[in-house]
Amino acid sequence: MTALLLAWLVLAACTTAPPGLADVYAPVVRPEYAPLLTELTGAPRIDMEVWYQPTRNHLEGRMQVSGVNLSGDTWTQLVFRLYPNLTYVGGRMVLERGTVRNALVPFKLAANDTAAVFLLPTEEWIRPGRPFEIDLVWSLDLPVFPEVSSVYMPFGQMLGFHAAPWFYPALAHYVPTSPAVPGHWWLETAPTFADVLYSPASFFRVQLWMPEGYPPVTPGVEQERTGFIHNCPHQAPWFECTEENVAACPDRLAAWECQPVPLIRYSLLAGPVPEFSLITHAGYESTSFDAGGVLVTSWWVPAYGDTGLEARDFTVAALRAFEEEFGPYPWPTLTVAMAPLANSSMELPQVNLIGVQLYRAFASDLELEIAFSVAHQWWSQLVQNDPVNAPWLDEALSTLAVLLYQERLHGEEAAALHRIQKLELPVQRLQNQDRDGPVDLRVHDYVTGTDYRVLVWAKGALFLDRFRERSGARSFRRMLTDFVESNRFGLIDSDALLDRLWETNATAMILYQDAYFDPVRHR
Repeated sequence: MTALLLAWLVLAACTTAPPGLADVYAPVVRPEYAPLLTELTGAPRIDMEVWYQPTRNHLEGRMQVSGVNLSGDTWTQLVFRLYPNLTYVGGRMVLERGTVRNALVPFKLAANDTAAVFLLPTEEWIRPGRPFEIDLVWSLDLPVFPEVSSVYMPFGQMLGFHAAPWFYPALAHYVPTSPAVPGHWWLETAPTFADVLYSPASFFRVQLWMPEGYPPVTPGVEQERTGFIHNCPHQAPWFECTEENVAACPDRLAAWECQPVPLIRYSLLAGPVPEFSLITHAGYESTSFDAGGVLVTSWWVPAYGDTGLEARDFTVAALRAFEEEFGPYPWPTLTVAMAPLANSSMELPQVNLIGVQLYRAFASDLELEIAFSVAHQWWSQLVQNDPVNAPWLDEALSTLAVLLYQERLHGEEAAALHRIQKLELPVQRLQNQDRDGPVDLRVHDYVTGTDYRVLVWAKGALFLDRFRERSGARSFRRMLTDFVESNRFGLIDSDALLDRLWETNATAMILYQDAYFDPVRHR
């Protein structure tokens, strides 16, 4: 267990649990894992009301964020990431206000407008072990992109998809004080070829208003859906609508915006997960399958491909394979959904988005892309790591997972061919161009996206595969399942995994460390 997770649990043991935590959120995990919720006392709880208007690509929301300061440092600030404001994402998130105990709290924007830093008054400083609570109101405009299926577009509107994986102000990760660095809020950004979201595992309770005909694909479980006639479309549906404010419909709004609009209100629960996400399409169709207590659902648009059933079955196969390799999947749902991601994918908590081209033009790649994305449910969702400073952890492990999937489902010969074509040859080509390097650098230390993918993903997976060969498949599997169990819903760094590898087979680490790792970092 990492020192950070241990500190979390020690402090949590001294903190009174929020009322009804286990009762309210019991449905978000499979019944046999409900006791795990007690390990996360003090984890952030996010109560959110969201209204999405697909015809305007506009979203409005308000939320209350509460939790306990488990860091050991006194917080004089609270920081929220505004990821849609990343230049290459193209959204426009406006944080209207934040209040503590009904009093406005001043904030400033930082990290190129991708972070809001709330400056707490002295009397509201959050000391170790103490609870915090803040209310936020925000709005978001999604970008609109050309209708091109070959473009990777993880956020915005394209081809009829409305993708909003980071649609709310996300509580930033706090890095506690250590001998090496003072405590600070994580304000990193990343190049376009790498992941950037980094937020602590949280519990979400969401009221989502959507127009009829736009099924929302989200993590978690749906508790209730209710039909709702919205008589005041010029304001959010959670405000009371009276005759006076119906009559006061602003002239500046289009006439249709002043007419009653039928909405559906979805009551959703999710957790413990790093983020909540939303994607929808008016043409979505779905099919589901109960895979031993996990409801696997596939969403796809027939106009862009008719392999939605195959996508569901590949997801079931990957889920079963990785439960054997990495340990139990704790959540009751797992979704695969077609998205405007060309022939690539994007993993989100309990949701794997798969590019439209993989459903038709690149259908031969669908199975392994889904396997790679499903593996990320263990590596980056169940066990988190810093995606900017230690990206090799989840990417190398998920890339290795595809090799293990091949071996388990298609045999040694298929796995050997995959190893050569997808791992060894790309690394050799880079080495022949004198572009070789360590697998464990920061994202910004890689010159190009190709260098990053080959060295972090492929070369990192080769290291793990060779370590596995030296240690034995059974020993390696036992090491990884124990590692997941010790760190689930927690945050790990490179030392956490490297320490476990040294404990498992020091001889193999001595043999491989110089060829794969930064000499400044390895011991």
